[in-house]
Amino acid sequence: SGEGFLGWLKTNREAMLDHFDVRLMLDPKAAAKAAVQASAEDIAKLRAICDDFKKRCEEKNIDELILLDERFHSSLALCTKNKTLFVLMRTMAKSLPEGWVTSLHIPGRAERTIAEHCAIVAAIEDNDPVRAEAAMNEHLQNAMEEISAFLEKS
Repeated sequence: SGEGFLGWLKTNREAMLDHFDVRLMLDPKAAAKAAVQASAEDIAKLRAICDDFKKRCEEKNIDELILLDERFHSSLALCTKNKTLFVLMRTMAKSLPEGWVTSLHIPGRAERTIAEHCAIVAAIEDNDPVRAEAAMNEHLQNAMEEISAFLEKS
């Protein structure tokens, strides 16, 4: 729930910022690598997750969105064809269950996530590592900024 989420955020602010810090080191580079390594099948899988996310968003199903967000980032890690990177990113996804997706509780954030995930997939599909890295970076920065703004307001 949004309430539980806020309480969690307030007590775990430090952990969440550390978490995003590491994700900002890993995820944009992973997206760049995915743009070079991903197969057509990999890209189809990312697209399917995006479509699913859009559907769940309309249903306002936060629990499903959280799982799909995690699946998106894990599938992207698989696209890199780097096992170490995949294990690291999956571990990150599981290390802070609420922190991983905190932003999805913020009104409007899920809708913006759709657009951001789609931009990442489009760059990967175009085999454009520079654009993929920038799109992932923007996705994480936006989530962080919205979480910070949400904390300031609350």
